[in-house]
Amino acid sequence: MATLYEEQSNVFKAFCDEKRLRILELLRGGEKCACVLIEQMDMPQSTLSYHMKLLCESGIVDYRQDGKWTHYRISETGSLKALALLKELTGQSGGEDPTPRCCGVPSPGEDKESFGCCSGGGKKSVLVEYLYLDLKTCERCIGTEDQLDEVIAALAPSLAFAGYSIDYKKIEIASAEMATQYRFLSSPTIRVNGRDICQNVAESDCASCREISGTDVHCRVFEYESSSYEVPPKDILADAILKSVFGAEASGSRGDYVLPENLRQFFEGKEAKASKYSCKENCR
Repeated sequence: MATLYEEQSNVFKAFCDEKRLRILELLRGGEKCACVLIEQMDMPQSTLSYHMKLLCESGIVDYRQDGKWTHYRISETGSLKALALLKELTGQSGGEDPTPRCCGVPSPGEDKESFGCCSGGGKKSVLVEYLYLDLKTCERCIGTEDQLDEVIAALAPSLAFAGYSIDYKKIEIASAEMATQYRFLSSPTIRVNGRDICQNVAESDCASCREISGTDVHCRVFEYESSSYEVPPKDILADAILKSVFGAEASGSRGDYVLPENLRQFFEGKEAKASKYSCKENCR
């Protein structure tokens, strides 16, 4: 059975893809058969079914069967629940003045700097950190960055509506000292508010990082529902980020940090390889 936070994250997952937003726009005009949506969205039935599954799981869309075809419509009940969730998360209630207080006039006895965007206090910040070894050669780091960029761009509007702003940082772990500073365990790593979105470290041989360092290097694989991905699909990243935001409080790494042997060999090999080529250049 899904937890409360999983049910809540399903609502935001429904909004974090431009195709699903387009489907919702089409359904605003009334109930639509899947065959009509397939034609208007210009997508195969399997792709539409995937998007409709997520929309229905959010409760925002309802459906009925008519022979072999499925008909979809906006769920009034589900939409009201989604709206109530947003109001709850942002601390808003239906009876309050809808005019944003940010940069407005403070209440008696309240100074302007104590609220709203003038002090940055109007939104809760979500820190998303992308920690990686290389973005020039490593296919995993490059591919994961591309996926994460799209996910952040897609999630930002929904999170902003819920009262959150995203602080997205990319950090190259260029040395063993930096790895120790950031308590880096595996590349690439995605953290939300200091917490790795992966609960454990799973790795496999990385040919790209072997090329960089001249040593055997293992990089992260992302595990999800009994499957492993060297480059995680966007849905996996979106789901993990939303669960981190609306789930349990994030916390940083605990206990003493020890640089993994795998990373130590990578940095030593990379430095040795760089010194070798530098020597060749100087000796010409």
